[in-house]
Amino acid sequence: MKKLLVLVIAIILVLSLTAVSMAAVTVSGFLRYNLDSSTGTFNNGYSRVGINVDDVVNDQLTIHAQIRNESAAAKWYDSNVTTGSTTFLNDYYATIKQSFGTFKIGQWENDFWGDVDVFDPDNDSLWMTPCAIEFAPKLSGGFTAAIWYNPVLAKDADISKPVNQDCQNGAVPVGVPGLGAYTVSVGYAADALSVEAAYGNLGQTNKNVDILLNDNSWTILNVSYKVIDPLKLFVHYDSTGHDIYTNEILGANYAFGKTGFSTQLEYDFAYNNANDKPIGLGLYYSANKMNYTFYYINNVSGKNTYSYELRAQYNF
Repeated sequence: MKKLLVLVIAIILVLSLTAVSMAAVTVSGFLRYNLDSSTGTFNNGYSRVGINVDDVVNDQLTIHAQIRNESAAAKWYDSNVTTGSTTFLNDYYATIKQSFGTFKIGQWENDFWGDVDVFDPDNDSLWMTPCAIEFAPKLSGGFTAAIWYNPVLAKDADISKPVNQDCQNGAVPVGVPGLGAYTVSVGYAADALSVEAAYGNLGQTNKNVDILLNDNSWTILNVSYKVIDPLKLFVHYDSTGHDIYTNEILGANYAFGKTGFSTQLEYDFAYNNANDKPIGLGLYYSANKMNYTFYYINNVSGKNTYSYELRAQYNF
């Protein structure tokens, strides 16, 4: 099955190249540099470069790929890892639009964090796999839905691993999904209100992770409401089947008009069911093609720890 899906993607890519004279190819990307700290002094600087290539073959078919380079990419997950600069294919997929819905085939980040940003600064995926299939039916009235499915067993599928070769060392906070992993999501958006709910299962993996008590299910809920034009409130909830890992995040975002400044405050009531209750603050400024961000996170109960990060990003 895996070889068949890879072949399908390869065929689509070849067809898109033959139609390149008629296709609309765009190249975009970003250059980012981060400085972070958990000790009161900025350290652990690293950079990230991403180049996106999008090919609109026709009204039904589009192709996307992102090549990414990261310095010391694996250091975020394990301080014992000293991997240097790494270049890899972060995501790649083909989108096929039909009158009844849209199919998506390949690898991409499934971001179910909603409006959360301070506690998820890299907008990481819930999980990622080298070969996935998604179908999103065409709905009306502000409703959306999607079914994501992983038909293959990755060589090192293990929900305890944040980094895996089959995912090109991509950021996978939950882990590499196994055979039969799926996510079913529904959503609604109208005017100032937005709601998203999802349920998934990590499927069959190569290793048994005791901390999950053999229940690999995941439940997610995101709700946001724009109180007034510059102020938006949001709630994020996610939990495993046995509540071993749980987040209950309440947040607010305020944009200061056309100045380019905005701020976001987040508080987690149930951070992994531990005693720590982190509060996070994000400060943002955008001008032209530059984005500047400052993150600060502090535990208001439990361990008295804090961390902060300074980021500069150029978009092209």
